[in-house]
Amino acid sequence: GATLIARAGDLAAIKSFDVTKGFKAYDGKVTINQSWDFEDGSSQLRVERKGENSSLEWISSKSKESALKLTRYIGKSNKISPCVTSNGVLSLDIEVGDESGDHSLNTSINGNTVGVAWSDGDWQALFSIPLDGNTITGTNIGVKREIVF
Repeated sequence: GATLIARAGDLAAIKSFDVTKGFKAYDGKVTINQSWDFEDGSSQLRVERKGENSSLEWISSKSKESALKLTRYIGKSNKISPCVTSNGVLSLDIEVGDESGDHSLNTSINGNTVGVAWSDGDWQALFSIPLDGNTITGTNIGVKREIVF
């Protein structure tokens, strides 16, 4: 499919254009997505191959670093995703949850920072832990709770 987003008025212009095509391949699906943002001049090509228990995603961008990400799904609510960028940055995302989706623990290791997000129903805690060699300094912790009136 294709999506065109435009701005109307005195300065009518096309803001962005997005084209996606998918097809079946072996035991999975391949999706190719090309997008252009005419306001900032950026473009991105994304190719993803999803199977039953894994996916491989490649993102190439003019304005941002490119990335290659492999995701392995373990059960219905757990996954592990190593990623490498064109700048040589390695990251690892680990997501552990229960089948209800109410509880999850996400850990992200990206360069010199470890991020942990823990959610339990309406509560969420976020930790950002910068690493400098074997020293931990400047840890940020945030806690929030959703309250519905």
